[in-house]
Amino acid sequence: MSMVNKLIFFIFFISFIFTSCDVIENFSTKKYNAKTISSIAKNPKYFDNGGTVRTNFFNKKRVEKEKNIIQLAKTYELAKEILKKQERNLNSLEETHKISKVEQLRYECEIKINRLYDELKNINPNTKEGYKKSLEMLTEINDLFANRIQPLEMIISKNIEVKELQGDFSFKSGSYKLTEKGITDIEKFVQSIENDISNWKKYVNNYNQQIFSNDKFKLIVVIDGYADRQGPDEANLILSENRAEEVRNEFTKKLNMITKKNKILFDIKYYGKGETLPPGITDNGMETDSRRRICRIMSVIGPASYMD
Repeated sequence: MSMVNKLIFFIFFISFIFTSCDVIENFSTKKYNAKTISSIAKNPKYFDNGGTVRTNFFNKKRVEKEKNIIQLAKTYELAKEILKKQERNLNSLEETHKISKVEQLRYECEIKINRLYDELKNINPNTKEGYKKSLEMLTEINDLFANRIQPLEMIISKNIEVKELQGDFSFKSGSYKLTEKGITDIEKFVQSIENDISNWKKYVNNYNQQIFSNDKFKLIVVIDGYADRQGPDEANLILSENRAEEVRNEFTKKLNMITKKNKILFDIKYYGKGETLPPGITDNGMETDSRRRICRIMSVIGPASYMD
């Protein structure tokens, strides 16, 4: 074979490889917006990202770019989904259980996510500057997750949990004094709070940024006392308030030990609801109803900067 033929064959061979490797596609000039970035996440091109085109020496940089674009789209969608769920959960809370700072921080996160979406629509991630901006946005969303959205999720998931003390078992009949069972139940509640403290410590230790490592933590407890319709309204209101106060006092004694040890601030509020129907209970029309003779307890812990 002559030198000219060898050269022609070599050029043809290289062209064939480039074509088969999908290198000659004018990938960098194709315009993308938020919708097509989302479609890339759902229908990736390269095998390593869930597509069909195999990774090789010639396209591996594009595979990495596609991977980052997919991660950006998925992280954005996940953040939006979690924030919407948090909004629904916060809206379901009783007014006395709401923490205004948590609502404010969640709203600020939503504003940031919406801003990122507006920026995302105007980015072509396949240009040098566009791809650089995509990576910056990915870093910003990841930081938002670690520093805001995930801590808020830990707080809100506990904020919507409510434990109950049954009046017929936890208090002496017609009295606000706790029974032994009532005291034991409160001890169990306090143990669950210690578990929450432990989970926060793990969270702080798992992040390289050591977020919240220098922050104080704060525990908020809200106690609502209820009564059924036996007896005068005013007497039932006083009884429900006295029972809630008694639970507050017992909680304070138990919490003093663990909060000092863990250097945690705590704030306990209590309310007497009287004959008001507790959430989730349907009125059966009876004056005596054990379902209404309860104390409902909400406890949530988090960084003090989130709880004030």
